[in-house]
Amino acid sequence: MLPYGTGGGLYRVSSGLHKNRNLSDRKVKIPIERGVRQGDTISPRLFTAALRYAISELDWEGKGYSIDTKKISNLRFVDDIALIANSTAEMETTVNELNVVGLKIGLEMNMSKTQPMVNQWCDAVEVNLAVYLGRELNMRNNIAPEITRRRRAAWAAFGSIREVSDKVKEPALRAYVFNATVPPAMLRDRNVV
Repeated sequence: MLPYGTGGGLYRVSSGLHKNRNLSDRKVKIPIERGVRQGDTISPRLFTAALRYAISELDWEGKGYSIDTKKISNLRFVDDIALIANSTAEMETTVNELNVVGLKIGLEMNMSKTQPMVNQWCDAVEVNLAVYLGRELNMRNNIAPEITRRRRAAWAAFGSIREVSDKVKEPALRAYVFNATVPPAMLRDRNVV
């Protein structure tokens, strides 16, 4: 993690998270499993560090689109990545290589969210619906499915903290746990569809 843009403090905190934890003196155990939940504040940093590592393991020097003397093979924005290729064959090998390296470090490509984007010289694939940067995009600009998707994300986040919020009686602590979990999931969720 350290060579890929995460600070030492973040490393120490994340390495200490893989144990059961107690909230103050109350006996509420929170099991911590492998990985992080979508919407967790540490999630984008861990994903970015893992993606940087995966791409550094690949030999993509000759792949991508030429601009002056450089080749651009990918563009990254937070936890989204755009792969760039000159042909469908090159794109296929690029995606497969990234998938193989990603699987080795625990990253799994979500093919239902993988969307091709082509220019006028390629065979187009029609896409009527996609989730991009946390928002559902559709050709009719109908926002009802997006609102429903965000509601589901909020309820799923609330369900994940229900046991804790039922046992914690202090209103300020309950509000803190709620505010740290539900609004971020509702506003930025990318996995609940």
